[in-house]
Amino acid sequence: FKVGRLQGRTDSWDALGRWYWALTREQIQLRDEQRYQVEKHVKDQVGDRARATALKDWVSDQWRYVAIEVGLGGWRPNRERDVFANRYGDCKDVVFLWIAMMRSIGLDAYPALVRARNPLPILSDFPKDWFDHVVGVTVINGDTLWADLSDSRYPLGTLPRACESRWALVVGDFGGSLMWTPDRSAEKNVMTTRVD
Repeated sequence: FKVGRLQGRTDSWDALGRWYWALTREQIQLRDEQRYQVEKHVKDQVGDRARATALKDWVSDQWRYVAIEVGLGGWRPNRERDVFANRYGDCKDVVFLWIAMMRSIGLDAYPALVRARNPLPILSDFPKDWFDHVVGVTVINGDTLWADLSDSRYPLGTLPRACESRWALVVGDFGGSLMWTPDRSAEKNVMTTRVD
């Protein structure tokens, strides 16, 4: 497939993941003063999960979601130092911002491409670039924790219904690997809104 002038391969999920990582990995850079702000934001948090949660909540609450996905912009996030400074971005921008923040405090996190808006499923034995949303994933103390950074209603470890029970292509230096996103029970997936 081609996006603009860049050609990618879909002969395997690994090849697609390697293409996406090569396209995006240079965007994960923060300025020194931004790294300082990240460290300051989590300094009172005890434990890796609490620090990851604090960063997820900070990004979801303080960076506005603005989606402009034209051509290569539908795949490549903006430079994270710019997203940090501008305080807005689309789903991949805020996910890669969270990844940059996580890495600045010594925690690994990765982007995971999902098909959230389209009801047609991804087939595990048919690699294809049919993704329309990016979420984050990290492993802390053996727990795989998912994060939708573009929606503050979902705490670290949970995903919106549109991202649950489906294949996600997790991408990193290792290439690409399909992982099945978790499915919460109906009781855990209830959202209550109270209006007075």
